[in-house]
Amino acid sequence: MNVEPSVAPSPTAAPPSRKRILILDDEQAIQRLLKLVLESEGYEVVTTDDGRLALDILRTQPIDLIIQDLRMPKMDGLQFLRQLKDQNPELPSIVLTAYGTLETAVEAMRLGAYTHINKPFDTEEIRLTVSRALERIELRKKNPRSLVPFLDIIGNTASMSDISRLIEMAAPTDSTILISGESGTGKELVARAIHYNSLRADQAFIPVNCGAFTETLLESELFGHVRGAFTNAINNHEGVFERADRGTLFLDEVGEMSLTTQVKLLRVLETRTFKPVGGSKDMKVDVRFITATNRNLSTMVAEGQFREDLFYRLNVIPVQLPPLRERRDDIPLLAGHFLASCVKKTNKQIKAFDDAAIEKLYAHPWPGNVRELQNTIERAVALARGERITAAEITLPMSGGGMSGAYRPLHTPAMPAQQPMFRPQQPQRPQQPVMQDSFARNFNAGLAANNPPVPLVPQFDPYITPAMPSSGVRGSGMMPQQPFAPQQTHPYPQGQAPGMESGVYPYPGYAPVNAPVSVPAPLAQVTLPAEGMDLEKFLLEQERTLIIQALERTNWNLTDAAKILCMTFRSIRYRVAKLAIERPGKGEFTEG
Repeated sequence: MNVEPSVAPSPTAAPPSRKRILILDDEQAIQRLLKLVLESEGYEVVTTDDGRLALDILRTQPIDLIIQDLRMPKMDGLQFLRQLKDQNPELPSIVLTAYGTLETAVEAMRLGAYTHINKPFDTEEIRLTVSRALERIELRKKNPRSLVPFLDIIGNTASMSDISRLIEMAAPTDSTILISGESGTGKELVARAIHYNSLRADQAFIPVNCGAFTETLLESELFGHVRGAFTNAINNHEGVFERADRGTLFLDEVGEMSLTTQVKLLRVLETRTFKPVGGSKDMKVDVRFITATNRNLSTMVAEGQFREDLFYRLNVIPVQLPPLRERRDDIPLLAGHFLASCVKKTNKQIKAFDDAAIEKLYAHPWPGNVRELQNTIERAVALARGERITAAEITLPMSGGGMSGAYRPLHTPAMPAQQPMFRPQQPQRPQQPVMQDSFARNFNAGLAANNPPVPLVPQFDPYITPAMPSSGVRGSGMMPQQPFAPQQTHPYPQGQAPGMESGVYPYPGYAPVNAPVSVPAPLAQVTLPAEGMDLEKFLLEQERTLIIQALERTNWNLTDAAKILCMTFRSIRYRVAKLAIERPGKGEFTEG
């Protein structure tokens, strides 16, 4: 055990405004390093390697912040956090975690830790994290959570009471939160409640629907881009990471992200840095992440559609919202709330629902959840004529696709049968053969000489796509186990292709190529496995492999590589950034 002399300072040893930090770590070198760094910033530092002694110190001395390790021999870090929560639940702690202890760090965040920092850490990161933690503690003292309402989270059922308590505990921390639930259950509402009850309440809350953007546009929306990064990028664009700095970023429908974007989001979560599309410098960001999805991410992880490491990063504090059909006792409360809101907007003198209307609301299954109920009440208020909404004025969708209730349009003209929509046919451009007659002749002559071509095998890159389960098939389950004969095309009949006039070829895995064809022969050797494949992943691997080959052939010159690949300079520069292609040795690309 090691306790510095600063454990028991005299009452006048430090001015009242000087913050005191307790360091709990069993490594003497870490203690000395943190003490040196923090004292240079003006903090008073207390160090120890024993969690039991740390708890005694907290009983006798004022401590503003704790920096602690998780793996300690005398008292486990998680055990210390549990006792700290009972003894002083408002005291924040920063957890230091080594490689391989991510799951333990997640548990620490559940127990109320402010945040965690990976070992080995950067001293600047320590300074910044400590400064912001203490700053938010002061903000919390000036703006107590009790002054911030929980917005419109309404419900008396046990499930909603549990969610309200979870929000109250999780909001003051910087933990990443994953909100799951069906569409219409109020995921964004919960995210806003967490933000406005957090220490970032005076900063921006930025919502982004990941399902509303294509992959390219989503990356630009998240990371921003620099001028000239791609076509029509005529100005620098500030991404939401930058706009949400010091605030909260809400990523809705996070399950719709492509695997490529997931890799980049994971890097931001781990390092709190990002690089704009087409940019060359990393930018630091301080953002609290809240994500939401209506899909089962655990199932997506098992199916290879979502990265497992990203899932654990997002699922630090899970919030599962129940569908409305499982909390029917909240329907009258919600209906009354929506009624009061709509009456205020429309200035109607509607006071309540009659009993039959409430029974009708109870009986409906509400596949659209709270959002559907809100729309139903808004429609009923618009159509109501008296002071009470009746069952006839509650119009609900029926199984046949119609609407129940007494109200229909005054005149419904007969609609003609829907005709199929056609788009004007575009003139077809003649396809130029990629492989000409001379190429086919040389290819087939090689077969006749028992000299088959080398198949093009996709290169696996773990930073682009995770390994997919396969059945003994190399290349993430996407390459054929046996070579595949290229597709036969005219004008040459079988056995009469150039260079193969005899129709006899000794290599059984390849058939002669009939020119002209539309794809190079090596690419035609890829066949679809029986279990299927992810085409997008495969094409990304192929694209990255071919671009790297072109760059190697041109000594990493972007201009020359673009010419080989028949691309524009802007296009190859964007793809190099998108696919995270780097020159070996961290060298720079050349241009011109």
